[in-house]
Amino acid sequence: MKILMIITLALATTLSHELHAAPPTVQPSLNFEKIKHVYTAQKTKQGIKTTISSNLLPDLTSKGINIPKATGTDKTKVLKASDAKKFINGKCVYNIGYHSINIGKVKTGKYKNTLKRNGKLVKKHKNQMLQPEQVKSYKFTIALSEGNNTLQLQLDAGNKVKETKENNNLLTKKFKVVGSCKKLAGKVSR
Repeated sequence: MKILMIITLALATTLSHELHAAPPTVQPSLNFEKIKHVYTAQKTKQGIKTTISSNLLPDLTSKGINIPKATGTDKTKVLKASDAKKFINGKCVYNIGYHSINIGKVKTGKYKNTLKRNGKLVKKHKNQMLQPEQVKSYKFTIALSEGNNTLQLQLDAGNKVKETKENNNLLTKKFKVVGSCKKLAGKVSR
């Protein structure tokens, strides 16, 4: 038992020198929200190999863009012009929503989300922050043209939040409006 304790202490001392830090101590009031990386060590023939794990970072994602009454495949959703909430300047206006989710282990800093229609910015949500596992819902209206519309949702536009995965912040969804928004605009406004 004494030999095992000596080896463990020697390994901990060697590891602490490898990481340029003091030997580990117990801190009862450790704030885990401030931990950004986990360092792990493995003894190899070449010495001590340390790796950094970033699993203690936030991770923003979304389940997608939702427009009620849209039908069709995941590739392209179809909307009827007659299902529009109202009509503005020859376009159909629909209710729209999306969720922003932090699936990471720590809270995010401030960030913004953007929504573009056919490459043009139509909505921006600024100064957003999420706790771990928190979901925030966004609901608003959007005017879509007859025919094909491509919507792009960018979470953390500007990359202000360092995340576990940076490649799950951009969502693109195609919506096709069938029918004439211009003709319906003259008949009915809801």
